[in-house]
Amino acid sequence: MNTKQIFISKSDYLRIKALITDPDFAYIHNGRTASLKGELERAAVVEDSELSANRVGLNSRVVIKDLRTHEKEEYQLTMPEDMEDDESNISILSPIGTILLGYAAGDEITCDTPGGSRQILIESVKRGTQVPRSQRSVIDEILNRSL
Repeated sequence: MNTKQIFISKSDYLRIKALITDPDFAYIHNGRTASLKGELERAAVVEDSELSANRVGLNSRVVIKDLRTHEKEEYQLTMPEDMEDDESNISILSPIGTILLGYAAGDEITCDTPGGSRQILIESVKRGTQVPRSQRSVIDEILNRSL
């Protein structure tokens, strides 16, 4: 179990919260959204401008190293609707995608995957700067309701 404090940006929190609280989406993806909901509940939410550049968030490019096999993998963390036919994209709903959220370069974490438990090291993080078009309408809707 990973207990280290994680930090996520307010905009990522709002986008992910909107996704997992959508009744139709949550019904279809219940098992996957439960893990993500747990991560959101334990996260410290900070203003976007205050989040360290080495923290994993939506659209971040992340290089991880499996500490058992020493294999390296690179992913871009995305929302499910932004998945493309690119093997480097990983959904926030996948076990690895969920567990990466909020951690920083240098952190070692345990991830339970369908293939078994993995110990991984986050070697590097490059934060994404552009919000995908599919996410802009969700942010606008939430912000308008909040005002």
